[in-house]
Amino acid sequence: DKNFAFATYLQIYGTSHCPHVFLKLRGLDENKRYRLEETGEIYYGKTLMSAGIRFSLGSNSGKSKIMIFRAVE
Repeated sequence: DKNFAFATYLQIYGTSHCPHVFLKLRGLDENKRYRLEETGEIYYGKTLMSAGIRFSLGSNSGKSKIMIFRAVE
């Protein structure tokens, strides 16, 4: 029903030349709005699939990020 999305990102090697990551999701409903549970921010499915979500893990190796999105009415 495309009401839930779970995304993970693991930074294996540290990098100083690319402080931000854009992660594009797949399989969402482009017309639904999704709330990122961690921050409460709301994004359209179309935006998450085409532009992606921007975040930073810093320059250290071995960091990870888990993102949970739920569709909002």
